[in-house]
Amino acid sequence: MGLSSVIGNAIATAKSVTSSIQVSITRRACTGWSGGNRTYSATSTSHSVLIEHKEKMVRGRDDQSQLSKTQVYFLEPLNLTMEDEITLPDSSKPQIMAIDGLLNPSGVMYNPTVYF
Repeated sequence: MGLSSVIGNAIATAKSVTSSIQVSITRRACTGWSGGNRTYSATSTSHSVLIEHKEKMVRGRDDQSQLSKTQVYFLEPLNLTMEDEITLPDSSKPQIMAIDGLLNPSGVMYNPTVYF
């Protein structure tokens, strides 16, 4: 069994074990820019995630340290960009500060963490 399989199995186990505390968020992929504003996909995708509210310093968009107060842990392989729109359970749509995660062999993140 290769490392990719081990990581995939560990994430599947984490998803199963934490199912009772996962919440649903929605994501719309950024499709480009129009008139200086982001444009998004017409459809949104629902994801079950873990959300943690704690203070953590992260390297932000401008390569400077910033204080993240909310972290969203996806428990599935996913391609995300800093421009995507994520709607949290409280209906807020905070700007993504940073995205972190391991890339699988095909270039998709195993289980991205998004910092707000």
